[in-house]
Amino acid sequence: MAETLSGNISEMSLLQILKMLNSGKMSGCLAVTNSVTDGEIYVNNGEIVHCSAGSSVGEIALLNMLGWIEGRFRFETNSTTSQQTIEKDTQLLLQQSESKTSDWRKIKTVVHSMNMVPELAPGGNPSGVNLKPMEWEIITQINGVRTVSDIVDLTGNDEFEIAKTIYNLILSGLIQEKATHRTQTTNVTTSFFETLEQELIDAIGPMASIIIDEAIEKFGADRSVFPGSKVPALVEKVSLEIKDEAKRLNFSQNMIRSLNEF
Repeated sequence: MAETLSGNISEMSLLQILKMLNSGKMSGCLAVTNSVTDGEIYVNNGEIVHCSAGSSVGEIALLNMLGWIEGRFRFETNSTTSQQTIEKDTQLLLQQSESKTSDWRKIKTVVHSMNMVPELAPGGNPSGVNLKPMEWEIITQINGVRTVSDIVDLTGNDEFEIAKTIYNLILSGLIQEKATHRTQTTNVTTSFFETLEQELIDAIGPMASIIIDEAIEKFGADRSVFPGSKVPALVEKVSLEIKDEAKRLNFSQNMIRSLNEF
């Protein structure tokens, strides 16, 4: 099987990847591995037909995976399955998943990694606050050493719900992130924009450069410091300028293949 795309979902969310696969009418298997379990999403001509994650299958498995915080993904073409656990239209399904992904974008500004270590905040007094059962469960596991991933393993709760609860506890001032070295955001290279521009020129002509720069500006960035996490959204945005469906499909497929190089 030919590997088409791989990376980390902390840089490129599963929702973004699935939108690209749907737009490009790609077929194959998107395999994802994180610290808790593994999952697979099969697509046929861009339509999601089967999903499994741990003991869950179908839409429940897909929604759980869309809430994952970290993990490695790998998309392989020409991988098929006879199972069909999802029959709903993929575009509709992804639209319905937007709210959970939107919540994650907000959570990630605080709980930026599963390796983040939470600790009780100085002056915080959990005993004087009316906490929910899950909040108490998490508080009792925090010792200044355990990571968010460790707490997920120890409690057996959903990764997304744990991250959301920790996010709320931090905002309430009861806990805080223990000071650690943070990895800097990776920016895309000049060669990426050269490839993007050439592919778009092939599709729509010399206006490509202006369209790309206008799109980048709307993301509040420029070519010299454009974060890799926003690349899928940028590709999707400029592809909407291609009115010819066949050319748009070709552009999406070429960019999906190219993304693995940057």
